[in-house]
Amino acid sequence: MFLLDDRLVFGAGDLTRAASCEFALLRSLDSALGRRPRPDTEPDAMLDRVVALGGRHEQRVLDRFRAQVGAEKVVEIARPEYTARALTEAAQATLDAVRAGAPVVYQGAFFDTGSFDAGSSDTAPVPLGMVGFSDFLVLEEDGYAVYDSKLSRHAKVEALLQLAAYADALERTGTAVSPHAHLVLGTARSPPTRSRRSCRSIGTDAPASKPFSRRTALPPSRCGGERVGTPPAVAATTAPRNSNVTATCCWSRGCAALSGCG
Repeated sequence: MFLLDDRLVFGAGDLTRAASCEFALLRSLDSALGRRPRPDTEPDAMLDRVVALGGRHEQRVLDRFRAQVGAEKVVEIARPEYTARALTEAAQATLDAVRAGAPVVYQGAFFDTGSFDAGSSDTAPVPLGMVGFSDFLVLEEDGYAVYDSKLSRHAKVEALLQLAAYADALERTGTAVSPHAHLVLGTARSPPTRSRRSCRSIGTDAPASKPFSRRTALPPSRCGGERVGTPPAVAATTAPRNSNVTATCCWSRGCAALSGCG
């Protein structure tokens, strides 16, 4: 989560935080708005190992797609800098590849700058954007399907939310999207694909990010630059609710004092 030209932009990791611990989500929001510094991250050899194994797993999936459709037919989108221009260009390159009918798009970029109206009569619409990078967009008979490689042995709610957010973002470009999304889990050398219905399997026809948008809703006067001022932190009255994620959360050191988590 970060500010970009006075617009609060969230990513897939923020959806994960919203599903696992709203306290961590709102602490991240406080940090993005300049209300409190983000804690330093201590070295974690185990986490580094997991990240490395996840990268190898993703590379195996990429190699499998290249073998299936031909390496020259897999369009790779370079990871852009986090500027409005670079993100817009990456998202456009992704859309161009999809409109050209590329069999596989690797690291497809999404950058949604639309505003979300919190529905309050006394505030203006909140400037809230979304940025994300889908591991794979694969052309299937019923449209493009979102594929995500996860080292996990089981499908998790957080991973499904990410899939739904990417499928929703792609659908809003006018692209035909498959009603199924896929998690490629790290359970075997040639990992099986677990299929889950995208977007509307979450139980709503609204965008997957809308509940997140409501939680982080702020009037424009409280976003960006010196206008932030020093209002009370958003997370001040919110306590951690999921002690299972504190081991890898940068905010975990403050949890014990508030609710005994960790």
